[in-house]
Amino acid sequence: VSYGGPYAGFFATREKFVRQMPGRLAGETIDRKGRKSFVLTLSTREQFIRRERATSNICTNQGLCMLAVTIYLAVMGKQGLRELALLNLRKGDYLKNKLSKMKGFEIQFNAHTFNEMVLKCPRPANEIRDALLEYKIIAGLPLGDHYHELTDSLLICATELNTVEAIDRLAEKLGTI
Repeated sequence: VSYGGPYAGFFATREKFVRQMPGRLAGETIDRKGRKSFVLTLSTREQFIRRERATSNICTNQGLCMLAVTIYLAVMGKQGLRELALLNLRKGDYLKNKLSKMKGFEIQFNAHTFNEMVLKCPRPANEIRDALLEYKIIAGLPLGDHYHELTDSLLICATELNTVEAIDRLAEKLGTI
């Protein structure tokens, strides 16, 4: 995504949590001429105003990223974004159900998931990742590099870009490793 360069994410939250979110927030408003416009909002908590209380480390202009996100959201619309979220939820559930039935593998952390989860493997996750790469499958992020106690775990996800057939193929190849 973005060839490893900057990228932007977006999510929704309840109003009571909005001041706890890190990063820069774009909000919708009306300009002096009555036109809908977007602005950076709640920026009093940003590092460029209150460094000692900063929750974000964004230091450069992310204008191009925000333009791409704005165009994407405008094209998707409210209903399209909802449909995309539900599709991702279904793909994640399919992946979770498929992998949880496999011998030697286990979904870590008994918790609700959206479209990503932690998969405990019967061998070090780096070995599993490398074996899947032989099949041209990029399976997930080995977590041992970041959390020593999770050397046998992969952070794995399914999005709208993953077909059911691709998820089935992943499970099939995991079963041979």
